[in-house]
Amino acid sequence: MHLGARHINLEMVRDGWAWWYRTYAPKSKAIEEAETEARKEKRGLWHDTGPEPPWEYRKRERDAKKER
Repeated sequence: MHLGARHINLEMVRDGWAWWYRTYAPKSKAIEEAETEARKEKRGLWHDTGPEPPWEYRKRERDAKKER
């Protein structure tokens, strides 16, 4: 997503506030490098010792609803 000349998705990943969705941007070296750097520097969600990927959270929530 862009806002003028800004690549908002890249900024969010670089700052550690978003995951790199490989499914939607599998060849994006810029986003891959941004996430690697954010993880290394423990920025944003990477500061947590065990951040839960959103796709795992959603799966867990779906599975919990099925059990009700």
